[in-house]
Amino acid sequence: MQYLAARAPIETFDPFYRRWMLNATSWFVAIRGDLSALQWLMEIYLPDEMLSAAVYAAAANGHVEILEWLYTFHHERIYWNGIEMCGALDYGHDNAMQWLRTHSRPRPECLKLVMRSAAKTGNLEVVRWLYNECHAPAEDALRYAQKEGYWETARWILVNCELEVRRVNWDGAAADGALSFIKYAYSRGLGKPRSSTLVAAASNGHLEIVTWLYDEVHLPLIAGAMRRAAENGHLSVVQRLHDKDCEQGDVWTMDSAAKNGHLDVVEWLHEYRNEGCSSKTMSWAAGHGHLEVVKWLHTHRSEGCTKLAMDMAATNGYLEIVQWLHENRTEGCSTDAMDGAARSGHLHVVQWLHANRAEGCTTSAMDASAAASLKGTITSNATKGLKLERRRGDKALELEVLIKLGVADCMLDAKYIFPMTLVTRQNAPPSEQVDVLTAQVQSLQQEVKTLKEQMKAVLHTLEKSVVSSLTSPGFTIRGLPTGNRSSTPGSTSPTTPTTGNEEISPTRDTAEIPSRRDTAEIHPTPTSRKRQTSEIADFTDHKLAKHKEYREKITSSGAIERKNRQHNCKVCSALRGDRRQPFRTYHYCVECTKKREGGMVFLCNKVRPHDAEEYRNATCNQIWHALWNNGEDMPASGVTIRMRKKLKASEPNEVQ
Repeated sequence: MQYLAARAPIETFDPFYRRWMLNATSWFVAIRGDLSALQWLMEIYLPDEMLSAAVYAAAANGHVEILEWLYTFHHERIYWNGIEMCGALDYGHDNAMQWLRTHSRPRPECLKLVMRSAAKTGNLEVVRWLYNECHAPAEDALRYAQKEGYWETARWILVNCELEVRRVNWDGAAADGALSFIKYAYSRGLGKPRSSTLVAAASNGHLEIVTWLYDEVHLPLIAGAMRRAAENGHLSVVQRLHDKDCEQGDVWTMDSAAKNGHLDVVEWLHEYRNEGCSSKTMSWAAGHGHLEVVKWLHTHRSEGCTKLAMDMAATNGYLEIVQWLHENRTEGCSTDAMDGAARSGHLHVVQWLHANRAEGCTTSAMDASAAASLKGTITSNATKGLKLERRRGDKALELEVLIKLGVADCMLDAKYIFPMTLVTRQNAPPSEQVDVLTAQVQSLQQEVKTLKEQMKAVLHTLEKSVVSSLTSPGFTIRGLPTGNRSSTPGSTSPTTPTTGNEEISPTRDTAEIPSRRDTAEIHPTPTSRKRQTSEIADFTDHKLAKHKEYREKITSSGAIERKNRQHNCKVCSALRGDRRQPFRTYHYCVECTKKREGGMVFLCNKVRPHDAEEYRNATCNQIWHALWNNGEDMPASGVTIRMRKKLKASEPNEVQ
């Protein structure tokens, strides 16, 4: 902090920003319990600013010594009697809570929040103190105490507090086994349990509550109660429900018990109930790794299973179950088995399936495996490298490296993230660690800079060679005439089409022209329209329309903005097969324009009747003639290709 303070003088900051910076910094200092750093901040760096965050941070982390120092030496600069008790209650620091009860009693406007924190943490002593001595409201306290399962606190609030609404969470109390709370609330007439209350009790194995609800409240024993009890393996509850004539259920009762591996429940249901199970029972048991349940179902039940059984077992890595199903069942598996095993990273299962099964896999096996591997690598390395963390003081050295390199400023905002791991010698002194990290980062930055320069030079060379090959005159196109064109760069191409009877006389053999396959890997994509235009400015045949149209627009500042809408030959690339479809380039298609009655049309996505092989080595002018019916429908010279508006009924239906 002292290094940062020397680098950025405090006098240059806005007053409001200084106050925010003091509170934000003191927050992190108080969290760590660094009293010396807090003293420097408040007495040397910013001795006159008010403080509001440090008290809560110190209380939430149990640093009573910081609370005492702030109260003794800077009492007037601190906002006391706020919600600092909430931090001590939420994080269970009783020592800080006791100190605050003596020195920082909550203000009336903060009592509701403090009472809520005391109730949701089950601190009955503080709840009593807040209600009896501070007169805190208790409506929220009852709700949060029940929500977090503190039923003794909730009962005390019901008995001792004046509440406008006394709402009881019957299902939550039954799920937690709070029978005494349920009996009290029922005896006071605070409502009545429902069928869902009995299901919640059965699902969590609270037999006493199930019995009481049936005997005293006379709730019906629905099938959902037995299903949830069987799903969670509560055999005693299942038996009691059966003895009380629980209504008939479905196959999911045994299915859910087998899915979770409760063999004793499965055996009992098989013996005493007649719902049975489905073919998914064995599949679910196999997919969740319950081999004993699978064996029992194979021996005692006739529903069998499907391919899903081996598929799920393989996906979840249960090779022993896969082998058992392979030897004892005939359903087999599908390609999902190896795909799922590869996606989950179970190499031993993939190898076994490859050696013993014939279903194989699909391309998604390698795709999913690679994606999972990449995700695992990113996750495992996410905490490595140079970074900043708020709650850890051991990152100070890395921050110092960032500052020295100029990639972080005094506001602790990283301007650059290093995508590599920086390694230092274990247990090295701090000064040596800073020097080593700095040297490594500088070396990596220099290496990246060199690689960028080399890549830029290579791309620049390739751009020139590819543009030169694509704009050479005299290319032979199957079934397409061509006009007389000069091969000299900078010459002007004729604007009228040829008659179609002239013989093409190429200036060089078409075999010398690089095909798409030869140039696909080296063809660079222009980084911008301006750069592309400047690179091929000497090749006039590369333009469909030689007329440059500028659109002028007056901006809000009064400046005139001019946009060049000259064609950039992306459509020609699409016709050659270099592109799948035009991107942000709008063209007329004569056929489609007539069908749409002069409306706005794009170049046909089907590349109307264009065969890419016919245009592979064509120049843009030749493509232009072919696109416009060998020039018969070509617009007048100097017309820029662009979108046109919908024609009105009174306007002629023609291409302009």
